[in-house]
Amino acid sequence: MYTLANGMPEIKVEDDITEIAECIEKSEVAAATESAESEGAFSQAEIATAASSKAKYLRHIGTLFKVTLAIILILYSLIPRIPKISRTEADKMLIAALFGELSGRETEEEPGKLPSPSVSLSRCDKISSPLASFDDDSLREILYASNFGETGKGEHPIKPVDLSVSAKHGLSAKNETAYDIKLFDFLDYDPEIPSVSSLAERYGEDAPVVLIVHTHGTEAYTAEGANTYTDKDNCRSSDITQNVVAVGEVMAEYFTSVGIPTLHCTEMFDEKSYIEAYDRSAAAIREFVAIYPSIQYVFDVHRDSVIKSDLTKLRPVTVIDGKMTAQYMCVVGTDERAGRHKEWKRNLAIACQLQAGLWQRSNSLVRRMSIRSASYNQAWAPGSLLLEIGSCGNTLTEAKACGKAVAEEIAKIILKQ
Repeated sequence: MYTLANGMPEIKVEDDITEIAECIEKSEVAAATESAESEGAFSQAEIATAASSKAKYLRHIGTLFKVTLAIILILYSLIPRIPKISRTEADKMLIAALFGELSGRETEEEPGKLPSPSVSLSRCDKISSPLASFDDDSLREILYASNFGETGKGEHPIKPVDLSVSAKHGLSAKNETAYDIKLFDFLDYDPEIPSVSSLAERYGEDAPVVLIVHTHGTEAYTAEGANTYTDKDNCRSSDITQNVVAVGEVMAEYFTSVGIPTLHCTEMFDEKSYIEAYDRSAAAIREFVAIYPSIQYVFDVHRDSVIKSDLTKLRPVTVIDGKMTAQYMCVVGTDERAGRHKEWKRNLAIACQLQAGLWQRSNSLVRRMSIRSASYNQAWAPGSLLLEIGSCGNTLTEAKACGKAVAEEIAKIILKQ
C-alpha cells in the first residue's frame, strides 16, 4: 500500500483504493446473507430479498469509505516532506536562533543581544513563535533545559546553569567564619566613606576614587559559541583584551563616564607566579594608595571556576533584557585570620547593598556571597571587595555584560555617599 522513499512514506492512492474495493465486493454478499439468516428469514426468497437490501446498504457504505479514504490519501500526499529532527537537535537550533549563534556572529551594535525577529530560524521557524514574544523568564527556561548534544572524544560539556539565590534582596551567604552575621542588618549600615565631591575638593577633581586590580589577571573565559572544551582549554590568557582585565576595563570606563575618577591597573599579578599573586597585588595596592590617598574603593576583579567531578564545566548565566549575562558573586574578607582588617564590616555593608541593587535589577543575576576568614587584600582601602564576574564556562561577552551591570550598581552606592 505504501513504500519508503528517502525515509518518507510514498503513497500509491490508486493501488490502495483498488485493493480495498476488491475486499469490500467479495465480502458484501457473504456478510449480507449471514446477517439476513440471523434476522430469522426462513424462505430462500426472503433470504435473497434481505440479502439484496443489505448488500445495497453495504455498497453505499463501501463507496463512501472509498471516497473518504481517497481524499485522505491525496491530502496526505500533499503534505510537505519535512525531515524529522530529534528533540536535542531542535533545542540546539532554537537556542542558536534565539541567541544569535545560528548566524555565527553577533550584532555589531550590541554583542550578545538577541537577533531581530526577522532572523531565519531554518527548520525551527515551523515550531517557534516570533522572538519578540519571548520574555526573559521564557528564554532562561529554554536555555537551562537545552541539551547541546553529545561530546566528542576528549571533549567535556559546558552546561548553562542558574546559580542565583532565591533569598529576598539576594542576601544569602556561605559564611566560612565563626562570626554570627545577619546580612539584613547591613542594608542600612553606613560605611562612612567620604563622598566623591568632598574628595575632589580635598585632592583635586581628577584624583582617583576607585582602583581596579586583577590579582589573577590571566583568568579568561570560554570561546564564543563553544558548548564543549578539552583538557587543553585552561581558560587562561595573557592578552588583556581577552581575559578578565577586559572586564575591568568595561567597569573602569563606566565609572569614569559617570564622574567617578578611576585607576585601572592592568598588570596580571599571576602571570609570573600564581602562588605569589596575592602578595604582589597587595604590594601594588599599598603603593597606589600611598601615591593617591584619595582612593577609597579597591575592586579586585576575577572570574570564578565551577567544574563538576565529571568534568562538566558549569556556565552560570542568565538573560537580562534579552542579553546573555554572566552571574555575579562577591567574596568578602574578614579579620578572623587577619587581625589588621578591623573595618571589614564596611566592606560587607557595601557588598550587601550591591547584592540588593543587582537583585532588584534581576533576581537571576546574583549568586550567594562568600564570607571568608582571610582578608583577601581588602584591608588597604575603606571600601574593598573581590568581585567574581562569571565563571570559566561563560563567554567574555557575557562577562562584560555582567561587569557593566555591577559597575552601574556600585556607582549608585558611591555617588550617594
